Amino acid sequence: MKRNFALMALFAALVLAGCRNVLNEGHPESEPVAVQTADPVGGLTIRVVTGTAYSGRAITGVTKMVINLESAEFPSLSATATENAGVFTAQIASVKPGEWTVKASLFDANDVEKYFGQTETVILSGIANSVNLAVAATGSVGVDVTEDPSGPRAAAPVISPGVTNMMETFYATLTSSTPGAAIRYTLDGSEPTATHGLLYTGPIFVYSDISIRAIALKDGLVESRTTTQSYDLTIPEYTIGSTGPAGGLIFYDAGNYSGGWRYLEAAPSDQSSSANWSSAVDICDKLVIGAYSDWYLPSRVELDYIYDNLKVAGLGNFSSSYYWSSTTYMNSGTTSAWVQAFDYGSQVSGDTNFKHYVRAIRAF
Repeated sequence: MKRNFALMALFAALVLAGCRNVLNEGHPESEPVAVQTADPVGGLTIRVVTGTAYSGRAITGVTKMVINLESAEFPSLSATATENAGVFTAQIASVKPGEWTVKASLFDANDVEKYFGQTETVILSGIANSVNLAVAATGSVGVDVTEDPSGPRAAAPVISPGVTNMMETFYATLTSSTPGAAIRYTLDGSEPTATHGLLYTGPIFVYSDISIRAIALKDGLVESRTTTQSYDLTIPEYTIGSTGPAGGLIFYDAGNYSGGWRYLEAAPSDQSSSANWSSAVDICDKLVIGAYSDWYLPSRVELDYIYDNLKVAGLGNFSSSYYWSSTTYMNSGTTSAWVQAFDYGSQVSGDTNFKHYVRAIRAF
């Protein structure tokens, strides 16, 4: 099965089939396939038919297909195919023109990789919207699907979020649909293995441009294929008194990111003018402004920063009254909490049953 470039450009197709005896025929890795279409950027649809289309050999027991596109120029893209009457269809909304490596994996009901696609390099010169890359018997480029000779594999990790361009620090999460699988990842561009890389134990704080590579591991299964997700962060520099992401005011800058945050932002207005201490804590914990729900009652130290950097500067529309802090202490066997007078700045203890003003803050 030799490539016919004129015919391939005409059909613009990729074959994913279950024919083991044509696994390596006509697929030299060094020979990209030119697929010429009109639009500079567009949607990509990849269609795979299971059954006995090739050499009488069926792809059976498959419930899910995952398509991955990788490029040296752009972040990786992936899509999970939907199945209808034996036909799997994977759609990726936007693909930039360039050289991409196409990979396909098919999984059984237990999310174990049962078949895998040989990688195929294609040059996509502006993919027209909804181009259908369908199984064709002749004149097509093949990414032949065969049984994995290594044995069943763990499902490759999913790295979230899938959005590549971010305007704020965030936490990336890694999951594998293989029950009980461990995940190892790297942040330096190296390939993770069973013995190399960090063991994933919780969300990864992302505060600068980074590329996460991850594999899933489970006893009795071959390690998964590698998932790569790159992030490009464009985080603005904030100054004291400037407007923060949630619409509040920046009142503290730690100078660098540590522990998941650098800046402190006060809510744009008071949450209450007459709340006891426990109500003040609850009001802040439940506060939602826009897309942000990570508000809390400031500590005694944080409250003093608000007074010095906002109230004294005439910012934030604060009252010249007492504001609650979250800092408590025992006073003669009873619990008290610190409050700060926003007329002249002093801090004093206050009975938690007294009622004062409340202003929530968040760290980011």
